[in-house]
Amino acid sequence: MEFAAFIKLRMGKGASVHRPFMIPLSTAGCCLMLTPATGFLLVMMALASWQTWVVCFGMIAGGGLVAVGVKGTKEARWCDYEGEGGEGEEQRLRWRSEGK
Repeated sequence: MEFAAFIKLRMGKGASVHRPFMIPLSTAGCCLMLTPATGFLLVMMALASWQTWVVCFGMIAGGGLVAVGVKGTKEARWCDYEGEGGEGEEQRLRWRSEGK
């Protein structure tokens, strides 16, 4: 997922956001750079036991639940998110006080 996010940030609206680092490759070059690591990851998962698969998919499902929970807190206005929330910008969570 990190590799896909890396490529997506290079191609989408996030490509123009200022970052304190630069990868001196084109998008195609970055895809080629990530190919051996992706291949190694696929081989390792093919050799993994069923317990590893269960833990892996459990973590993915847990991350999805956290994302749904964050969206729910925004919609229910249980807390405030400071910042614009654009791609590449940090958001800070501030719980609403009981008096508000």
